Amino acid sequence: MWICNYNVVPQLYTMQHKVLNQAGTEWVGGSQTGYFNVGANGAMTLLGLPVIPTEKLPTLGDQGDIALVDLSQYAIGLRQSITIEASRHAGWSTDSTFYRAILRVAGCGTWNAPLTPKVGDTLSWVVVLAAR
Repeated sequence: MWICNYNVVPQLYTMQHKVLNQAGTEWVGGSQTGYFNVGANGAMTLLGLPVIPTEKLPTLGDQGDIALVDLSQYAIGLRQSITIEASRHAGWSTDSTFYRAILRVAGCGTWNAPLTPKVGDTLSWVVVLAAR
């Protein structure tokens, strides 16, 4: 899937395929591409993969504002036991009990380094765009 900063999404709508002349020196036209699509339910795809906007990535133009990730290669672990607490004090006037669960988690990629096969390009579970 693709993960991007929220302010990248308007740029995705403007994607065009530039058509150059035969010499490849001048832009002579272009059209909207089918690379980026929005379904009837609002789900976005880029090159057929889901696009998930988030505020957790850098802003538009910075390195990492768009990432192509394989989240099956990302591990999440509990840092401590789950704690569940109850409080009757907050809702004493309505005979209510309030509960909260406290979870401490951490996550990281499962690969130590990118994989370089004998033939082909280097592979990784995550690829980010460079600064532009």
